[in-house]
Amino acid sequence: MATRKITPSTEPQRRCIGSATFGIEPHQAALADFPLQPSRKDGIGLLCKPHWTLYTRSLRQAARARATLDATATEQEPAVGPAVPPREARIKRAPKPAAVDPALTAARALVDQVDALPADEYVKRVGDDDVQTALAVIASGNGHHAPEPAVTEEADAA
Repeated sequence: MATRKITPSTEPQRRCIGSATFGIEPHQAALADFPLQPSRKDGIGLLCKPHWTLYTRSLRQAARARATLDATATEQEPAVGPAVPPREARIKRAPKPAAVDPALTAARALVDQVDALPADEYVKRVGDDDVQTALAVIASGNGHHAPEPAVTEEADAA
């Protein structure tokens, strides 16, 4: 029987890095066994073709297993932790306006009535004390300062 001598390959070798996560041992492989990977500096992948296929298949299977596990966990028990409010609840709303003062509402109604009068009656009515008081209430209710009381001749004489 003739024995055949094994001669070392003259083909360049490269190290396949393997994957400890998926049980792929690192080893030496022929450079032709590595896939092209243009994004790498040398243009060659880190895993040989058979191990690259095994690695990507294992990644897909692990992703499916996680998705299945997550789906069954959400069906069995509700999520524990702070619930995120719906988007509408997270939107900052403008503060509600302050309650309207009934005196302010009555003053506005009186001024509106006076504004609706014909011109000659309007001029007479605007000078009345109740309309002037209503105007002062409206001015103070709008954030304006109330008008100073009118100085009469009697006050000056005293």
